Amino acid sequence: MSRDDALAALSQGPAAPRPPPRRRGRWLLATVLLVVSIAAALAIIFLSSAPSLAVTAAVATSPPVTGRAVRRVLSASGYVIARRETTVSSRITGMIRKVYVQEGMHVRRGQLLALLYAHTAHNEYRAARQQYAADRAAVAALRASFKYDRLTYERTRTIFRRGLTSRAAYDQARAQARSERALLLQAKATVRAARAQLRLAALTLAHTRIHAPFSGVVTAKYAHRGEMISPEAVGGFTQTGICKIVDMRSLEVDVDVNEAYIHRVHAGQPAEIALDAYPNHHFAGHVISIVPTANRAKGTVKVRVAFRRLSPLLLPEMSANVFFLAASPPSGPTAGAGVLVPQAAVRGAAHTNYVYRIVHHRLVRQAIRLGARSGRQRLVLAGLHPGDLVVVHASAPLHAGLRVRVVRALAHASAS
Repeated sequence: MSRDDALAALSQGPAAPRPPPRRRGRWLLATVLLVVSIAAALAIIFLSSAPSLAVTAAVATSPPVTGRAVRRVLSASGYVIARRETTVSSRITGMIRKVYVQEGMHVRRGQLLALLYAHTAHNEYRAARQQYAADRAAVAALRASFKYDRLTYERTRTIFRRGLTSRAAYDQARAQARSERALLLQAKATVRAARAQLRLAALTLAHTRIHAPFSGVVTAKYAHRGEMISPEAVGGFTQTGICKIVDMRSLEVDVDVNEAYIHRVHAGQPAEIALDAYPNHHFAGHVISIVPTANRAKGTVKVRVAFRRLSPLLLPEMSANVFFLAASPPSGPTAGAGVLVPQAAVRGAAHTNYVYRIVHHRLVRQAIRLGARSGRQRLVLAGLHPGDLVVVHASAPLHAGLRVRVVRALAHASAS
């Protein structure tokens, strides 16, 4: 470099510092994370709002048990019932403004089911609140008046003891203080009554919003907009309930056993449950309890039987036959192990077989281990349980997480 070039470089001054590469890397990482978060949120919104795919499904069934491991000792008939169900009604009488539920809808505990017209309740609440405020103001005024009369009484008592005032003036000051004290106590009681009245008005206003007492499925709808509803029947045009909610997790079977054979049944005993709607499929169950009373007219004793695993195919009031067993079904790789599914439900290659299970209306890809094939049915040795709902046919490609709705449920493990 020549002398002139060096002098020119010194005259230009130091170059501006470049931003450190670490800071640029941090900004780049933050930008990438923001883009990924937005894409994930959009994907979640798209999947939640996507329409459900119509599919044909079948329930995984237990294979027939051979040998003498299980023996049926008794059979009885009954019905599937919901141990927990209720007719939701209103606690007050009023006109229905809007009903938010329909038959077949799933509701959560605390979900709003219906609204009543609340003009009167709103006005009563506002009146109670204003009355409460007025009574509190009256207490404040009486408290100040009582304080003044008490001071007057104390001064009058002092000068009366010194003989500087008459007995009549002393008695008058004392009576005035006592009267103001009584009025103050009365006003405080009035405030407490007004507070209680305000709470009652708020409760009446809250009762115009009818909520679900527990989670379940709406099986019947009784009332519509414009109808009158009341906790009890007061006329031919007054409804006593909004809807009926059934907790599907409390389904069980009630059967009547002849009292001559009740000694063959005991709590905890294994059982097989066959529904008239699905005659070729048996649900595993066990005895919950024996109701300790007999029906004099029928000569039977009621027995409660629980399902070992609930299925979406179970519905209240279905007819059922229960077979009480003498021993528990065998476990392990013996006769009757695994479940049967339609061959059309099995997907994948030779070493990566899987099925699509339906869990809460969404698909779950479930890896399975296959056994022998029998006609249109296939034995699954591992990966499924009796009662699992699997997809047999669909009108579009399937993938895990896809929302589906069952338009046809096969009564047995058959691909027909």
